[in-house]
Parts: sequence; C-alpha cells; structure tokens
Amino acid sequence: GAPAEQGPDSFLLPEVGPSFSAHLLNIGGGGVGLMISRGETSAAERARLVWMRVNLMPHIRAPLAITARIVHTHLDSSQNLYAGAAFDFAFNPGHRDFVVDQVTRYVSRVQAQARAAA
Repeated sequence: GAPAEQGPDSFLLPEVGPSFSAHLLNIGGGGVGLMISRGETSAAERARLVWMRVNLMPHIRAPLAITARIVHTHLDSSQNLYAGAAFDFAFNPGHRDFVVDQVTRYVSRVQAQARAAA
C-alpha cells in the first residue's frame, strides 16, 4: 500500500487504517497516555492496534516508531478522548530494549531539567 505519510521528515508507516493525531500526556517503559481531540476521536475509537511516531524532542533527536495497543479510553465532557496504550513488541521483540532505553533516557533528561529549574 501507499505510505501513510510522505515528506522528508516522515517515516514510512504501513497504511493500516485512518490516521489521527494525539498529544502525549505521559510516557513510561510500558506505554503512553494520550489526549485525542474531539475532531480526531472517531478514528481513534475504532483503532485498537496503533502505529505511533512519538516525538520526544529536544531530548531525543528522532521520533520513536512504536506499535501499541489501546487498553483503555475515557471520553471527557468536551468530547476529548483520553487513551492509555501499552507498547506491543509482538511484531519486533528486539525493538523493546531500544524503546525502553530511549524512554528511560528521555525521562532522566526531563527530570534533570526539572530539578535544575527548581
């Protein structure tokens, strides 16, 4: 199939369904918390397995490409969708160590920056 995104800074991701954008609320070694605006909820509510590009700049220079499963959702009074997604490495188990390493590095840098600002 055709790539989901095109351009010099984009990854070639498989076309597996409708795309949607989300804001990263939290991240850990096992998954992410996302906030999906009401204009994007229709596509997000149908997805259970998602291919994500997670931007952790400026602490991590390139976005992480990760597969995740939506494990829980909550629709707020403004119709924004909050979603918890667990990383899924079934397609590439060797990618787990790399992702955990990058997320750990990101969290360490954010915590150091917060301590320096305090």
